Formats: sequence, structure tokens, C-alpha cells
Amino acid sequence: MNHPVLKGLLFAAIPLAYYLLGMLNYSQAGKNAILGFFILTMLFYWKEVFQNRKKVISTLIILTSMMETGAQTIRSRKQKTGCHLLRIHPARRGMYSVFTSHADKIVLTNMGTSRGESSFDKELFAPYCKALDDKAGKKLIIVHILGAHPAYNYRYPEEYNKFNISTDDAVTKELASKGRSKIAIVFRNQYDNAILYQDFILSTLLEKLQEKKLPYSAWLYISDHGQDVSHNTDFSGHNYLAKEMWEVPMLFWSSKDFLKHDLIPSLSTPYQADVIDHTILGLLDISGIYYNPSQDIFNTKPEKD
Repeated sequence: MNHPVLKGLLFAAIPLAYYLLGMLNYSQAGKNAILGFFILTMLFYWKEVFQNRKKVISTLIILTSMMETGAQTIRSRKQKTGCHLLRIHPARRGMYSVFTSHADKIVLTNMGTSRGESSFDKELFAPYCKALDDKAGKKLIIVHILGAHPAYNYRYPEEYNKFNISTDDAVTKELASKGRSKIAIVFRNQYDNAILYQDFILSTLLEKLQEKKLPYSAWLYISDHGQDVSHNTDFSGHNYLAKEMWEVPMLFWSSKDFLKHDLIPSLSTPYQADVIDHTILGLLDISGIYYNPSQDIFNTKPEKD
């Protein structure tokens, strides 16, 4: 079974199936037999999970390496994920509790629901500026925004509602010509508004760093994933079969003297987000057993594994 959607449905069905069987008054033996089938199926795919264990381990590389060098790590988050270190109820703990526990300072600006409908990303500006003013000699500031994650209409204030039902722009005309439904076009307009607001957030974050005129500073942005918003069908959201889900932007800026060379990768240089930790370590001038120069996009003379 190589279809990711089917796998996801299978794994999600385990607790649901057990619950439903209980509601239908199945015998304990019957419930255990069906539950055992699901468990055996998961074990069959455990090899695949085990082979990808490095992706989880590598996520900790940056923060632990910063600790080893005595540098300071500051993490500001907008998405609420279940980590008591981020002022979230201690009963709701997730994988982020492992990652963020290695940061020196943690700031959570969104105290809303899991996708944070209670506030917008601009609330990150104040703690971000405070982090920029921190007197630490070397520091890493990680900003995790909500961006354009569904629900799209919650991701921007009213003044960024530029694309709506009354808008008859080129995107709307193209979608209509492809037979997209009205609701699909509405979602796309909301998504475009969210992207417009995200552009404002990213440009402001960069401008606030540039205003400091620090001699050695760098700014990097990369999205964890994209969205399929009526690009291919009427569907909007996470579509793991669409290229729009996997092809994401990566933006970079540095002060004049930050890089030790003049070589900048071309726009066509292929790169995978799951090895971005090696690029960040390279930018921080941190080497060691964790750092793999062949996966550092800014390394001029990468050594092979």
C-alpha cells in the first residue's frame, strides 16, 4: 500500500474502529481480533517509519548544536500545538514539546484553538523585535507563523479581503473557465487573501531585521508544505498527490559581510526542506558530527557523505 491517503485513513481508523465496535456492543474477543488486524498492519509498515526516524532526530540538531556552542535560541510561535513549555495546558503535549524544550526562550502569542482563529500573525512582531534587541552574542530566532493554513478566511484581517465574490480577476476567470464550483472559487479567493497578508508578515519581519543594520545577520524563510486550492479540482486543502503541496518557496537574505563567499545558489537549484537543518547550521558556522556539508545549500565545496 503506497498510497499515502489510504495509509493515513487506515491508521486513523484504529481508535475510531475500536470506539465504534464498543458502541455496537461487539464482544471483547471480536473487538480484540479486529484491533489486532490493525496493529499487525501497522507493524507491517513499521520498517518504513523506522527508516524515516532520522527526520525526527535531525529536527533537534539545530537547537542542541546551539546549546553546545553557548548560543541563544529564541522561538516565537503562532500555532498552538500542545506543549506546556509554550504556556499551553500541560495535559496537551505533542512532538513540539521535544523540540522546543531545547530553546532558551519560548514565546506563544496564540492562545486560541489548534489552528488559532483568535489572532493574526502580526502579534508576533512585538516578541520578534524584543528578540532582535536581545544582547546575546550569537542567537537563532525561530518564528512559526500560521501563514495560509486552513481555514483561509481566519488568516487575514478585513483590510486584506481584496479578493472576494465581487472580484473578477484573471484567477477567477481561469477557474471559472475550468468549471470550478462557486465555493471552490471562494476558497481560492480566501487563500489568495491569506497569501497577501502573509507577504505583509514576511516582508515586515525582514524589514525589522534590516532596520537593525547588524553587520552579521541572515534571514531565511521556508514553508513546511503548500496547498492545493482548486488548482486541480474543486478540492481545497492538503492534497498529498498534488505538486502544489510539495513545491514550496524558500527565501533568503543576509547582510553584506555575512556569507564568506559570493556564491548564491541559482533559483533552479533543487533542495529538500527536510534537510534545512544542515543549511542553518552552516549559516551559524556550526560544524561537528551533526553537520553534513553536502546538504548545506550555501556550502561552496560540499563534502560527500
